[in-house]
Amino acid sequence: MIAVSRTRPRPKLLDTGDVLITHPHPEYWGCALVLTARGAPDGCLIGITPAVFRHEFAFSELDLDRLSILEFDREIRQADGTYRHLRRETCIGIYTRRPNANVRVIGHVDVASLALPELNFDVGDGSNGGWPLYGPVGDHLGGEAIAAWRAVHDRERWLQELDAARKRTDEMFARIREEDRLKRLARKMRRS
Repeated sequence: MIAVSRTRPRPKLLDTGDVLITHPHPEYWGCALVLTARGAPDGCLIGITPAVFRHEFAFSELDLDRLSILEFDREIRQADGTYRHLRRETCIGIYTRRPNANVRVIGHVDVASLALPELNFDVGDGSNGGWPLYGPVGDHLGGEAIAAWRAVHDRERWLQELDAARKRTDEMFARIREEDRLKRLARKMRRS
């Protein structure tokens, strides 16, 4: 018997100008752009656009003249139930160029025509000239655009989900604090 090695063809790497359809939420789809790519498969800068759809959209449904990169306010948790605005971020990140089965290329645009900040591969937080280092493209890609859109267009339900998520976070931290307290108490009891 002759053995035949069957290898799957490698997926094409993401490239500058690729338009990606994202699906970070069960009810919403978004759009991202590969702003620049370098080396294979070193990395690419992907920008999240504010375009949000309630259906799986086609490239022809995009208003290419209005494409831009999302800017949003990053919020942080200071203490139980206390959140505050931290900074304004441009939603660009550093990713590997390998595609993700749930984030597909649906078209191609000339990104040179977009108003973009300086595109470099410096690591930062999206507010200081550098970009977050995300690694592989994940299923959550574009979640910031969905949250920003829902904050305006689906506000009541979004606020309910946000409150529930904050409550879960506060409960988790309270549980961790209690576990730490019990561990300290047990160590103290062993030393006595």
